[in-house]
Amino acid sequence: MNRKILLLILFSLYPLHCAYYDSTPDGGKTCKNHGDCPDDQRCFDGACLTDPPPCGEVVAPDCAWGLKDEEECQAAGGWIACSHIGYDTCWCDCPTGQGGCPCWKSSHCRGECISEDEILSSDECEALKMGVCTGRTTNLGCWCRIWNMSGGFQSVCTD
Repeated sequence: MNRKILLLILFSLYPLHCAYYDSTPDGGKTCKNHGDCPDDQRCFDGACLTDPPPCGEVVAPDCAWGLKDEEECQAAGGWIACSHIGYDTCWCDCPTGQGGCPCWKSSHCRGECISEDEILSSDECEALKMGVCTGRTTNLGCWCRIWNMSGGFQSVCTD
């Protein structure tokens, strides 16, 4: 039998292209969308990743929520934010340098991991697979936020 025909038959019997497309060079799974990945991973550039690609720069390393003095907070790169619901409380709101970076776990962000759109329904929040990191440490309003207890997005309002 002709060698070319034999090779053609062998390749048609064993779909090598499937073996190639089922994993990435580092052993991760390939994907076309988030649903192709395990629950704790998301699809980026055809590969299922546990963490998103690096994104954002630390812009105010000395800024911290606990800096209550306005001058100290501003010197560190933040600004004082206050809530007046129930009782007055203020804190230093800091820039994260990660506004708009992709996330699906709170550990992916210096601020919060929230939906891109404000005020989604509870069902829409629970269906989210990916959010974005906030550009500051405090984001008041109603958003789908990663809820650490469930590991998924929940509709949460903060004022």
